[in-house]
Order: sequence, then structure tokens, then C-alpha cells
Amino acid sequence: MGDESVCLGTFGEAAPQIGLRLVPGDGASTFAKKGTFLAELSKASPVELLLPKLTELLGVPCNAVTLMHEGRTLDTEKSLTENEITIPGARARREGEKVLLCFDTKFDVMQGVEEENKKQKEAEEEEQKRQLRLQLEQQMREKKAREEIEREEERHKKANRANELFEEQIATQVGVNREQYELILRNPDPDVKKPRHFLQRLVPEQERALMQLLSASGGGGGGTVWAYEVHHQELRERYERAKQGLQADAANIKRMESSTTNSLLKQTDLGFLGPFDPSVNEFCLWHGTARLEGAGGICANGFDIAYVGSAVGTAWGHGFYFADSASTSMGYTGGGVRVTEVHSRSLGQKEGVLGRNSSPIDVRCLFTIKSSSLRLFFIVAGLESKSTTPCCRSG
Repeated sequence: MGDESVCLGTFGEAAPQIGLRLVPGDGASTFAKKGTFLAELSKASPVELLLPKLTELLGVPCNAVTLMHEGRTLDTEKSLTENEITIPGARARREGEKVLLCFDTKFDVMQGVEEENKKQKEAEEEEQKRQLRLQLEQQMREKKAREEIEREEERHKKANRANELFEEQIATQVGVNREQYELILRNPDPDVKKPRHFLQRLVPEQERALMQLLSASGGGGGGTVWAYEVHHQELRERYERAKQGLQADAANIKRMESSTTNSLLKQTDLGFLGPFDPSVNEFCLWHGTARLEGAGGICANGFDIAYVGSAVGTAWGHGFYFADSASTSMGYTGGGVRVTEVHSRSLGQKEGVLGRNSSPIDVRCLFTIKSSSLRLFFIVAGLESKSTTPCCRSG
């Protein structure tokens, strides 16, 4: 406040109003040394009317200030005259003479104030530390969240790139999609090899259903599922013709059971694999192969007797091997990329080996290709085979 006096205002209504000048007393505390003040107080009003405004400007509690006049402490509940203060006459008051009062703070009160201020300051500092700690923790959480998002984005990029590379492998070694298939067929270049089949990706619900079938047949679960339907009109027609030949003699065919087919029939979401004709023992059976190229060859040409035993041998002789358990066929897939297939089979009239002329042709084939946690399925239309039981060979 400097050397300028601050006006506290006028207190009390009754005349006369006595001019006052309030200054810090000798040896006053640092709380009191905040300048001088001017005020007017009714002669009949108690001195305590000055205290609220004075203590407000000093920044101390209302009960922390002592008023003095000529070395005597005033009774703030009494007026100036009751405190035996000589009041200047009317003329002197008109000429600006004022009553001089001194003020100071009470030690005991201000000691409590200082202690309270100290506690408050410590609490504020502790709160600031707490807020800073919370802020740092929040920043760390946000940083970790950003880093996790970045890692997840990087994982997605790698996964997408891996998927792109894998799709390229599928297109190269197994079969192209319908758009590519039709584009190649329209190509007039006679040197361009025309494909006989194309792949169509299944919807996620169908892929999940296929994984459940694989798990129910002992092939395990988990991993990423890729599922395609393979369209091959020629092989489908060959299968249907062979199947019709068996149906003509269905009365003489001994009924058999397949656990894979029974599991399949219990899943309504696998209806796209059927229907199956029980009169000719039409079942789903599994077959294992270790290479994508093998799956591609089966998709394009059906089972070729020339390749029998080229990968895992012929334990029961020369022929095509199928199992009613996916885990059995998975055992023939080897390491790295593993291919397991499930086939729709019409087993025919009698147990044992069927001759070439009476062999049915598969209309549906499910390939399971496993690499680390990745599984890939193909549903193939029309594959030639000669098996007679859920796990057998054909000659």
C-alpha cells in the first residue's frame, strides 16, 4: 500500500463523525505493517465497528487486532469517549484534525493463524504433489495406451501383409477368385493357361462353424480360420453321376455310421456342406496332405493315383486314405504348412475295396491348412476317390 493512507469508510450514523487516522504501533508485527488507514466513526458508536474492514485489509482474523491510543489498549466494545479519548473540537475537526489510533496484531491469535496457515500451505503443497503425481500417472497411462495402439497398428499391418502374402500363395498354388477366374477365361491369348475352378471365401459364421466341426472331430481349435468354397463344375457333375449309380442300387447297400457326419448334422450352421444321402452312406471324411500344391492339385483335378504315396507313404497299400477323425488326418500333414481335408463320400454297396468302375466321386472337400496359429479351409466340389469305410484305402 506504500505511504498512501487507505480510507476504511464511515462507521455509525449518529453525529458527530470523528475523523480517525490508524497507523501501525511501535514494534508492530509484519502483519500490521501494511500502511495507514483513515476512517470516520460516530462519537457514540463502539470502536469495534472499525475492525471488520481493518482486519479485512490486513488479511488477518477479526479478533486478531488490538487498537491503542497514547499507549493504552482500547476496549473495542466502547466508544471513543468511553475509552477516555479526547475528541477534537468542531473547529479542529473542520480544519482536518484527526484522532490518532495505533493498531497491532495479537501474538497468540496470530501464532494460531501462522500454524493454521502452515498446515494449509503444507496441505496445498501435498495436494499439488498429489495432482502432479496423478497427472504424471495419467500421462504414463496415455503414453502406454498410445504405444499399445501403435503396437496394435503395427501388428495389424504385419498381419495384413502376411494375409496378403498368404492370399497370393493361395491364388498361385490353390486357385484364384471368381473375378480373376472370369478375367483369365476372357483372355484371348492361347498361351495363357485357363483354370478349371475358382475359390470363393465363406462368410465368418460359416468359418466359425467349420472350426467347431474340426474341433468336434479331434482336430483342435483356436487360430485364424480361412474358408473357401471351390467351384469345379466338371468334378461336381462326375460326382453326381457316380452317386446316382449308387442310389439306383441303394436297397442293397449296408448302412454305416460316421462320427464326423453325425457332428456335422447336429450343427445347423453347417448346412451348406450337405445334403447327405444316408441310403448310399454319403459321409464327410478327412484326408491329410502336407503342401498347398497338393491341395491345389486336388482342387483342379481331383485325386490323382499317380501321386499316391508321394508325401507320406502307403501304410495299407496303393490308394487314397481317409479318416473319420480329423486328428488322424492331421497326423499326415507334417510340419510347416499342414493341409487336412474333409470329404463328402458315398461309400457304396459293401465293405472293403471298390473297383474303379464302382468308385464314387467326392462332391465336397474341406482342406485345413495349418501354419502356426493359422488354419485354412477349402470346400471343394467334385473330387474323385475310391474309399469304402471311414478310414480305408482304395485300389
